[in-house]
Amino acid sequence: VVDRSASTGVALICVDAKGENQIAVAAGANAGITPASVGAALDALGPSVGAVLASLEVPLPAVEAAARWAHARGVPVGRGANHGAVRASRR
Repeated sequence: VVDRSASTGVALICVDAKGENQIAVAAGANAGITPASVGAALDALGPSVGAVLASLEVPLPAVEAAARWAHARGVPVGRGANHGAVRASRR
């Protein structure tokens, strides 16, 4: 999904001396990801999707749509440690 009218999302991560972090997020284009756009993107990839990786830096309904899509097709779903957006890996 590409939206050239919106800025990219950014996050600022601050870590204190004890290793605790605070994350400030400006969602940018990530805020525009919808369940329909996720479904359409995954449908376009079709049976080549081997796994779906998601995080919560996109709207929760989009993440839920990706998980539902994957579950209905027996595709594994995971949460990315790098906090990336919804991604699908090819088989």
